[in-house]
Amino acid sequence: MIAPPPATHQVVIHRPVDEVYAFCRDLTNVARYVGDVDRVEQLSDKAYRWHITPYGLSMTVVVTGEQPPQLLRYATRGPVRGVWEFHFISDRPGLTLVREQLQIPLGGPGRLALALAGKFPDAEVRDNLGRMKTLLDPAKETE
Repeated sequence: MIAPPPATHQVVIHRPVDEVYAFCRDLTNVARYVGDVDRVEQLSDKAYRWHITPYGLSMTVVVTGEQPPQLLRYATRGPVRGVWEFHFISDRPGLTLVREQLQIPLGGPGRLALALAGKFPDAEVRDNLGRMKTLLDPAKETE
């Protein structure tokens, strides 16, 4: 079975790449810009527990790869694995392109299940990056 393409979006943030990477690497910040994550507990340097509303769920998320300040990758633990990959690109001082890719758990069936629950991964990734941009770059409009 061919996996569907990941949900992908990107934004430009008017901040240095080191600052943007540091913000994203601290996964406790996820609750500030991901719509359904109510709070985050840090379990270790690489493991976090996300508490998700309105479903009353929690999941453990682990950093699986990092190359500061260019790449950050993390995934959920367990049989249903979502994988997030962030690329941070800066070819001009003070500007950072953030590109997020979300590999949806369970591929096509997972995408369908999320859609039935009113969650559309492409829109979620776009909206989450928009909220991140607002937090880090409040004077600029979402691009």
